[in-house]
Amino acid sequence: MAIDFQWAGIGSGVIDLAYLLHGALPLEETNSIPQLIQLYVHELNSRGVIYDVDTATRDFKIATLNYARVVMAYFWDGMNPEKLALCCNDPGELTHTRLVEHVISFIQIVDSYLSERELNSFDESNRS
Repeated sequence: MAIDFQWAGIGSGVIDLAYLLHGALPLEETNSIPQLIQLYVHELNSRGVIYDVDTATRDFKIATLNYARVVMAYFWDGMNPEKLALCCNDPGELTHTRLVEHVISFIQIVDSYLSERELNSFDESNRS
């Protein structure tokens, strides 16, 4: 068990990975998320933490859906394209709060993960 200080609670470190990748990764690099998860798992394994890629990927998708709840409830409350435009050059802003293209991409990713979830393809019962 690890303590996740980003969310001030006990949880999986992959929650921070989801937050980092969805909040800071350039749009043109979002297709590299599976490879970055593999790298994350490799680094954990090299340090003695046993975690497999399939479980990490499933956990990442669940963490993304949880993070989407936070993004939609807090970051996007009252958001519109004009407000995004005001933040577009602020490197301190998360990518999904400063660029319309990132907002659309994040929604598409969340939609695909929700669709998978509805089909139970990364449900707890499918865990080996």
